[in-house]
Amino acid sequence: MITIISPDNVITHQSKNLRGITAHSHRHGKPEVTLTDQRDGSAQCYLRWPNGDTSHFSFASANLADGYFSTRASNVTRHVYTV
Repeated sequence: MITIISPDNVITHQSKNLRGITAHSHRHGKPEVTLTDQRDGSAQCYLRWPNGDTSHFSFASANLADGYFSTRASNVTRHVYTV
């Protein structure tokens, strides 16, 4: 479940898939995305929209997340896990 939370900690949207993020972005602009790679190849995604709304969730593949958000985000920052 993907949950989008407003700056005052109110749930503004919940979705079972990425369509909720797309719909929220159509109304509020493209989010800034921070991807943090995990050891297992997945990524933690942190999103922040221009209106202050935020969301975070896990994406199964860091490379897929990077590709998905490359056109759907205003800025993507990726923190790669290194040993």
